[in-house]
Amino acid sequence: MDKAYLVTGATGGLGRSVVKELSGKGQKLVLLGRNEEKLKELDEETENVILCVTYDLENIDNIETIFQECVSRGIVFKGLIHCAGLNQGMPIKINDVHAMDRMMRINLYSFVELGKYFCKKKYTVGNSSLIAVSSMAAMENAKGMCMYSASKAALNSAVQTMARELMARKTRVNAVMPGYLEEMMNGEKRFMTML
Repeated sequence: MDKAYLVTGATGGLGRSVVKELSGKGQKLVLLGRNEEKLKELDEETENVILCVTYDLENIDNIETIFQECVSRGIVFKGLIHCAGLNQGMPIKINDVHAMDRMMRINLYSFVELGKYFCKKKYTVGNSSLIAVSSMAAMENAKGMCMYSASKAALNSAVQTMARELMARKTRVNAVMPGYLEEMMNGEKRFMTML
C-alpha cells in the first residue's frame, strides 16, 4: 500500500504551494480539484504525484468515492490538507441563500465529511494528520464578509471538536489561519485576498 497525503483544492494558489512543499520533501501525493486540465498540468510539473482526482467538493453526498477509488488503487492516507475553499464577499443587503449554502458546503461541510471517512481504518494509517485551511477572517469580521467569516469560524469550531473525537485514533486535527495572501495572475501580482 502507498501511504500518501491528500491535498484538496490542489490547483489553487495555496493548494499548489502545499503540493510543491510536500513533493519537495519526497511525500507521495493524491491531488484533488475541480478542474481536470489544471490537475493534469500540476501532475506533469510535480514529482511524487500518484493519483489525480477530479471532484467538486460542493457535492458532499459522494465524498466517500474519493477514498474508495484510492483504496482500490492501493493508496491509504497519512495526511489530508484541506485547501479547497470559496472566498466570496457578499454584503448583507444582497445576501443570497443559495450562495450561502454553496460556501458552507465547500468551506465547512466538505471538511467534516472528508474527516468522517479519513478517520476510518480502511482509508488511513495511525498517527495521521487532518489539516483545515481556515482564515483570519473568522476573527476579523470585515464588512461584506459575513458568510465567509461565519463559515471559517464554524470550521474552527468543527476542528476543535473533531480533534477531541479523533484523539483516540491518534489522528491530529488542526486548522491554520492565514491572513491576506498575494495572488498571482499571469505572473503578475494582482491583489491581496483573505484566506
